[in-house]
Amino acid sequence: MNPSALISTYGALWLLASLLLGWRALPYLGFVADSTVYPLPTKQVPIALAIGAVLGVLKGMTVFQKIVTRIFNTDSVIQGAHGPMRIFGLKTIILIGFMMLLGLAIRHLPYPAVLKAWLVSIIYPGVSIALLMGVGFMLAAKKRIMITRTQCKDLPWNRPGEEI
Repeated sequence: MNPSALISTYGALWLLASLLLGWRALPYLGFVADSTVYPLPTKQVPIALAIGAVLGVLKGMTVFQKIVTRIFNTDSVIQGAHGPMRIFGLKTIILIGFMMLLGLAIRHLPYPAVLKAWLVSIIYPGVSIALLMGVGFMLAAKKRIMITRTQCKDLPWNRPGEEI
């Protein structure tokens, strides 16, 4: 798989995860009716969204920017890796699985509905925003890698038939 396709694939996965988390938060925010979910009271929704947005931007600016920088500075991306294990590694895949289980636990474990509404209304939009920022960082990394590769192709020793 070439680097451009690899970056696009992981960017699409993060975008899909972001949209899914945003969709899962809608009933808790009261934007979608669901008889199995206790939504936050209307006056508390802006507070939860503001807290989630601040936490999401902070996570995006720190964690996701660092992740994208680490991932796309590896030789496997520049040379074209094959499969998720070449990029994320076993520890990261286990971490992703743990975060998915934690999200399921937040939504399905029995504890007060008000607390559940607050947790989901803050965490899910926050992580969704951070993932969207990660997608933006991936697109910027993709552009940098593609520009670098194009510039390298234009070097005199990479042009067939030309002498230096």
